[in-house]
Amino acid sequence: MSEEKSKMLNQKFSRRELLRKAVLGGAGVVAASAVAACATPTPQIIKETVIVEKPVEKVVKETVVTEKEVTKVVEKVATQVVEKQVEKVVTATPLPLKPVEITWWQAPIWRFGKDNKTADAPPDEWVNDAIVRFNKIYPQIKVKLELIPWDQWGQKVTTAFASGQLPNLLYGGPNIQYVQAGLYDPIDDYVPADNIANWTPGIKENATFFGKLYGLPAFQNPNFFVLNKTALEKGGANLIPKDPERDFPIPLEEQMAAAFSDGKTRFFLGLPTDHPAMVYFHWSPWLKGWGVKLWDDAQERWTVADNPNAVKAIQWYADSLKKGWIIPNLPKWSDVDNFYWKKNCAARAQWPGIYAELDVAKKQGAAEDPFEMVFVPHPHQPDVKPWSVPGGPVYQIGHTNDPAKRAAAVAFALWLGTDDSNAEAWVVNGIYPATKTGLEKVKNHPRMTDVNNQWVLNYYLTKLEPEKPGEGSSWTPSQNARSSKLLNDIKPYDMFLQMFQSLLLGKMTAEEMVKESAKRINEALGAKV
Repeated sequence: MSEEKSKMLNQKFSRRELLRKAVLGGAGVVAASAVAACATPTPQIIKETVIVEKPVEKVVKETVVTEKEVTKVVEKVATQVVEKQVEKVVTATPLPLKPVEITWWQAPIWRFGKDNKTADAPPDEWVNDAIVRFNKIYPQIKVKLELIPWDQWGQKVTTAFASGQLPNLLYGGPNIQYVQAGLYDPIDDYVPADNIANWTPGIKENATFFGKLYGLPAFQNPNFFVLNKTALEKGGANLIPKDPERDFPIPLEEQMAAAFSDGKTRFFLGLPTDHPAMVYFHWSPWLKGWGVKLWDDAQERWTVADNPNAVKAIQWYADSLKKGWIIPNLPKWSDVDNFYWKKNCAARAQWPGIYAELDVAKKQGAAEDPFEMVFVPHPHQPDVKPWSVPGGPVYQIGHTNDPAKRAAAVAFALWLGTDDSNAEAWVVNGIYPATKTGLEKVKNHPRMTDVNNQWVLNYYLTKLEPEKPGEGSSWTPSQNARSSKLLNDIKPYDMFLQMFQSLLLGKMTAEEMVKESAKRINEALGAKV
């Protein structure tokens, strides 16, 4: 990689979060190793419902099940049609023996070097070393990597979807719109049963569409609120909840904001007005915290404007700006970083990767040491129960007519995301391994013993109810292909950011923002406005 491109990747990644727009809910973990090269895959036993005729009075022979068909042998007496579940043995498709090349598109998500110790390393160092290690196990699979800078990622992927020319392996998360369009390949026949058995609850379900599997887990990456403890203590506003649950109701947030903010140099909350994170980290979880439901049950209509609390929730932002609680002048993502690291901002919505960002900020001199943070749930009104926002980017297999490429892409994705040899890399980069065995392997790693990570793993992801599709950061219609396509067609992220900027500039009221967003979305969906 050229020095110029490496510099560009580094520059952009320091201010960009992991790709979440297409991210699935659910925290995924997978087995320790993918299928060994050229080895016989582990058979899967699946349940299949078949229609059989059973006699009303007497059965002479039981239903016989083979791999290809169900043979019904019954006595010639009066019969009735019934359904019966049978077990069928399915063996995963083996890897090809001959050499095969696959293409892989990846965003620059690794901040640490191949030693898993060096912060702010070249963004291609770890990933290229991973390919070398993979080829020691699978020498017949050549991986052609394209590491795409964040400022080019969106356009690159959008163009690929529009043309139908996807790589064999794509970082991100399956979208039901593209699944229905046939742009991803189903991979049930390529994933061993013992691998799936090691996934944590939720990942398989959230990667399954129309009864088939369309995604492979990479790592666990939930999001929540991150309080700047050092800044709060410095500003005399350390009201952080000390109970194990760390519940964070909005009245407490308001008390903390009033105590910390001076409206000149200190502002409680940082909201990036140039970045989609404002939508999926702040705006939509914020609405949920006010008891506002985003979609109807069929995900055919945007229901935000039906609840008067939506206007109150949006008005809170405008009022907070006037009170000096939030950073003014339409801050960018990088501006929020600067305020946060300099202890002039006390809260932001984020994900565990903020630890890796802090390490880089310290190395660059942007953040002082010591610097303490506290993870808490998203803010909510007292009558709304706290919830968790699980997450984890997954890998998809771009459609191909070559089964050898499909099998090879699955093998590499499973190795990358689920082999325990990569577990430490996820930890040092501020996220969590995607395997149960990986979590066990790194449980004594200093990062994993941190009280915040222990809270996430032992309480946030296990004790709180996870959000449902269409709520919080999963605000897109994840189970309705038609709605997903029509929503994407109107570029909702751009729409919401423009409206939010207009709100903060006083060019649009909270009521106008709520009504206008509902009007645009429901008109696009052909739903009642």
